[in-house]
Amino acid sequence: MLVKLTHRGTPTLVNTDQIVSIYMDTDMKSGLVQSKITTTNGIVFVEESLNVIQKMVWQVKNGVPPEMDYEVPTIEQRMEKSYNNDKPLSYEPISHRVRTPIRRNYNPHTFQDNQF
Repeated sequence: MLVKLTHRGTPTLVNTDQIVSIYMDTDMKSGLVQSKITTTNGIVFVEESLNVIQKMVWQVKNGVPPEMDYEVPTIEQRMEKSYNNDKPLSYEPISHRVRTPIRRNYNPHTFQDNQF
């Protein structure tokens, strides 16, 4: 049975029949401590806590239907998130020893036909 979990802000379906183990670990890509689900096919980090995942799996195994309402992000939302998260930080020097990171945010431009 599939349950809906959240991987990097995106709804992700995980097959409860293929879960081998679940434990808290650090996701090296994001640097966050999250629940690491090991399945027969690989691993996935999710935002839900261990007790929430265990409750969801227990409910599904006991006949309670899983939650099926979720939104898939639009292409523009995915591009904006990718741009904001994947772009390396630029630095603005304050002194010769301290550098403060500055995050540049995605800003889509809309062009009109007569601009070019």
